[in-house]
Amino acid sequence: MVKDMHFKEDTSKPENRVNITLFHLLMIEEFKNFIIQKLGLAIDCVVYPAPDLVTDEFSTNDRPDFKVEINGKLVAYIEVELGKDLAQVKKYKDKTPDEIEIYCIFGKISDGGNLSLEEIFSFVKKIQDGFLKNTQEYWSIELLLKMVKYYVIDGNFNSNNKRTSISPAMRDSTLITALYECIGSQYIIEGTKAEKGKLLINTVKENGFSVRIFARNSSSSSFSLMNRSGGRETISFPAHIKMKKYIYNKVFIESYTNLLIRLGCNDIKEIEEGQTSSLAIKKVEDNITELCDCIKLLLS
Repeated sequence: MVKDMHFKEDTSKPENRVNITLFHLLMIEEFKNFIIQKLGLAIDCVVYPAPDLVTDEFSTNDRPDFKVEINGKLVAYIEVELGKDLAQVKKYKDKTPDEIEIYCIFGKISDGGNLSLEEIFSFVKKIQDGFLKNTQEYWSIELLLKMVKYYVIDGNFNSNNKRTSISPAMRDSTLITALYECIGSQYIIEGTKAEKGKLLINTVKENGFSVRIFARNSSSSSFSLMNRSGGRETISFPAHIKMKKYIYNKVFIESYTNLLIRLGCNDIKEIEEGQTSSLAIKKVEDNITELCDCIKLLLS
């Protein structure tokens, strides 16, 4: 039986809006049969939004998009991407037993998934003609057609530039809560655009965050002071040489660097610009006040 399912979807993200529409369309028998036959699943399976693979404070995105069950038994997961994300699929495979299949539905046929949104687009466009325009099925299909055309076929989706606000779960995490308390909410903004004198917190994936400061000479106009990504239990920090390239406050750079070295980032002055040093999340949480005292030097 279904014991749990994900329902706190962040609908600001186009991928998640597509997932909700796909789930709704599974109620159309022709559509469900097409999906499960293409993936080689049994006709009597049920598909629904998957719960987290791992449940802890920071595991808010170790979650494939859909879970597949037969008579209450887990048989597979399905991951859907507007583009493609092989690393994400590999991560799920590494976290699940060998007998559980991980299927991927990527944006385009050329992306190499088990199925593509392009193929789904072609199929639903054909079956849409079988429904009258005054039916719910017709307009539910129309919604999916419009989204897939806009984001996948017309190319209005860049998987490398989809920063957004952090998830509610991440906002309530110990580290982010402490950051808000130490810095002050009036100095923190969330979203995609950095502002001078403010700390920006955003993310690409649900289980991550990036704490950023305005940087005029950066292509994104921001610079990451610390970040967490990919379900890792560590927080990453930029190389000393990279800080000197994007931040002009020398007092901050030396204070921040010396503190990080004391906490365990012994290589931060030796690593190259594109590399990062890291600390365990608990270590960062235990020393967040000192880290914030350094960051405040950039907000005055």
